[in-house]
Amino acid sequence: MTDSGGVSVAAVSPGTAVMVATDPKTGVKSSTSSGIVTVTRKAQLVSMRIVLAAPAVRVGGRAGVIALGTFDDGTTDVDVTASVDWTSVDGRIADVVATPAGSAEVVGVAPGFVKIKARNRDTGLKAESPQKITVVGNLASLVVSPAKRTIRLGTRSRLTAIGTFERGVTVDLSKDVQWSSSDSSVASVDAQGRVQGLRPGRATVSAVDPGTGIQSSTSGGDSAISIVGALLSIDVTPGVLALGMLDVGALRASGRFLDEVASVNLTGKVEWVVSDLTVVSVTPAGGVSCLAPGSAFVSAVDPTTRISSTSSNGDAQVLCAIPIAGIAVFPNRLQLKVDKSKKVKAFLTYENGTQIDITKRVTWDSTNKFVATIDTKEPDIGRVHGQSPGQATVFVSDPVTQLTSNGPGGTSLQVVVVGP
Repeated sequence: MTDSGGVSVAAVSPGTAVMVATDPKTGVKSSTSSGIVTVTRKAQLVSMRIVLAAPAVRVGGRAGVIALGTFDDGTTDVDVTASVDWTSVDGRIADVVATPAGSAEVVGVAPGFVKIKARNRDTGLKAESPQKITVVGNLASLVVSPAKRTIRLGTRSRLTAIGTFERGVTVDLSKDVQWSSSDSSVASVDAQGRVQGLRPGRATVSAVDPGTGIQSSTSGGDSAISIVGALLSIDVTPGVLALGMLDVGALRASGRFLDEVASVNLTGKVEWVVSDLTVVSVTPAGGVSCLAPGSAFVSAVDPTTRISSTSSNGDAQVLCAIPIAGIAVFPNRLQLKVDKSKKVKAFLTYENGTQIDITKRVTWDSTNKFVATIDTKEPDIGRVHGQSPGQATVFVSDPVTQLTSNGPGGTSLQVVVVGP
């Protein structure tokens, strides 16, 4: 009995027991349904593995390290960092320190290679890092990545400062460098390398290693930042994507912005809308899979402005297991004068009537090159030239489908060349 008048229960082994209380004076017993006690067994750690946050660390620098445990109840990758003691195989190269928050960090001492070990305090289980961490010495150069980035007004994007050391080893120094912007009224950058667009324009973001004075500017490693204003339209490419049932495709969403000539890749930042979810599925990154034979339209929607590719006729059509009807040259008839020319196109035609422009991927030829020839190189692929009076057939062969416009379901171009 406890001081408060209750009864303490001690767990002996896993299982379920019924506690019954009996009044010694009256012999009355408690209900067997109210005193049920279940003793459970705590899951036991059976193995550990060490994960290094980075493959390398500079002398005096720090890199995170964690211990992940597997238990006998089937749970895996449980963070047990706070319950282990850390050691370095060679303390002359690197040390491991625990932080007040319970995490751990590898501290570089001298250039070299070393493995890290961990021992669980409760079980004595040990683990060793599968690979050695490299402690690097002298910094050779510094580069900000990516070299170019377009950021929308009012949004943020993170840059990375990559240092190259002796022996070509690279280390992420983003938290160690000092960041700066050439025009902080256009783009600001904080101590973590996060850039924010403040007004439309362009700026250059640089990084300096405070210990050595090495700058990204010295090696041409700055990042060119473009801050864009209002979104005008979105286009999804390719316009038509044909897939088999086991194929996987990819779509790209590109945005056009005010006062910006080049389009901006918005693929991972849009919402994808599919006209028939029973036929096509699209991942947030634009990956496309077919679920059933048929076709569906896919549009991209900007989550901030709700501008959609549909409003600019920029949606994509995905064809799933739709049979090919043939290859057609358009137009299929053409009259030219000698020394005159005209561009024509080749289309892959599907049984549902959809056409894909394959002008640049097919092989062009003419049955009578004395009458008509056709260009096969950029920028004039598909341009027919009248050489002398007569008739000729211009046809194409597709190396992807192995079809020709002269084959079943195909249409070639009949050319008539007349005198001047």
